[in-house]
Amino acid sequence: MAETSALPTGFGELEVLAVGMVLLVEALSGLSLNTLTIFSFCKTPELRTPCHLLVLSLALADSGISLNALIAATSSLLRRWPYGSDGCQAHGFQGFVTALASICSSAAIAWGRYHHYCTRSQLAWNSAISLVLFVWLSSTFWAALPLLGWGHYDYEPLGTCCTLDYSKGDRNFTSFLFTMSFFNFAMPLFITITSYSLMEQKLGKSGHLQVRTPPGVLSDGAAQPQALGVPNEELDVTHTNSKANIHCFCSKAKQQKFIQHSITLSERGGRTDLCEVRSAPVWCILGSFMCLFFFFPRLPNL
Repeated sequence: MAETSALPTGFGELEVLAVGMVLLVEALSGLSLNTLTIFSFCKTPELRTPCHLLVLSLALADSGISLNALIAATSSLLRRWPYGSDGCQAHGFQGFVTALASICSSAAIAWGRYHHYCTRSQLAWNSAISLVLFVWLSSTFWAALPLLGWGHYDYEPLGTCCTLDYSKGDRNFTSFLFTMSFFNFAMPLFITITSYSLMEQKLGKSGHLQVRTPPGVLSDGAAQPQALGVPNEELDVTHTNSKANIHCFCSKAKQQKFIQHSITLSERGGRTDLCEVRSAPVWCILGSFMCLFFFFPRLPNL
């Protein structure tokens, strides 16, 4: 692998500088926002939960991607790769580790949300730590294979950063590409889609609950959950005229059989369990695939 010192054919200095500026903005914004996420996790006790540990893993991975982009931005502004052949191998390895960890962490977050909302059980610390370790060890394993001969890291067309060498197209690289893509793209994508689809099926039965209670249960201006046999801390009751919205924080409402009251959905017909969790935000699904889209433009035209 030859070290690059001149601009590749077909690229001008202005184009390389433009790429460098875009990468610089991406790197600085990514580092700033992900550092804020990591800082919030460390400083806010309420955020230090097993589920948020998966989010921390994603923030660390995205910080690594931003750091990789910062190195690429620096070399683009210099209009050459100044770190030599070994630096190219290290740059490609670090970028690939963090990119794979970001994709797998997104899938882990999707599974964690499914586990939390659909099984009604909290994710244990042991499970979360084991999952994070698996994500990073698996990503390191796949990123190390090109260093061991299965696949290869080389300069990108601009010659200012390094990644997998997609130009070879031989049996060695093709076998690595398809095997790696199955375990690190197809499987995380399947886990993410399946998790959110099951959540949609589970939580789609519920919505914004409107509970019509008998006279005397709720009075004007003040909710009285004690009349239903549940302490204040167990129910969140908002009251408007003759209707009240009740959100349960535990399973005691089911034990007290509050379903005997007339419970209707404001948007969908039929009955539902009073303690069903409200619908999960749709943007979580879109965010899970952002890392996949980062890699797709780099794939060769097969």
